[in-house]
Amino acid sequence: MKALLVCLCMGCLLLVSCQCDSVNTAEDKQALEDAIASFYQAVDSGDGAAATALFADDFIMMPNGGTIKQGRENIFENWEKNVEGGFRLRNVKVVDFDFDGTIAYRVNEYDYGYPDKNGEMQWWPTKNIHIWKKQADGSWKLHADIWNSTPEAAGE
Repeated sequence: MKALLVCLCMGCLLLVSCQCDSVNTAEDKQALEDAIASFYQAVDSGDGAAATALFADDFIMMPNGGTIKQGRENIFENWEKNVEGGFRLRNVKVVDFDFDGTIAYRVNEYDYGYPDKNGEMQWWPTKNIHIWKKQADGSWKLHADIWNSTPEAAGE
């Protein structure tokens, strides 16, 4: 009887632990893909405010060679100025992508660039991992970004 009771309790715990608040639906995937597309479109068009609007309030940035920065408000102004100052991405290649309920990751390779003092874009290859989190309102926001440079400059 004791063994049956233990098995029943374990079974109930297993059932409770397997219940998720949300599952992957076509709508979830579309909302996530739309958020990702909006982010890259905002960067591409130089709209820093629109790009940073897609950062979660608890956003974490781990820049190449830099210290961890946390909180959307601590990152917002500098990142917005970078995008509006000419920061751009090109040749974005998705290496891996997956999502499950309320969290997603995307691994990318791309070139990033800034205009030099003569206005000519200078490009460098890099890679990153973006972690996206589904918010309480159902929207997807960028939660974490870590990147590091590839050793050689991409050139034009």
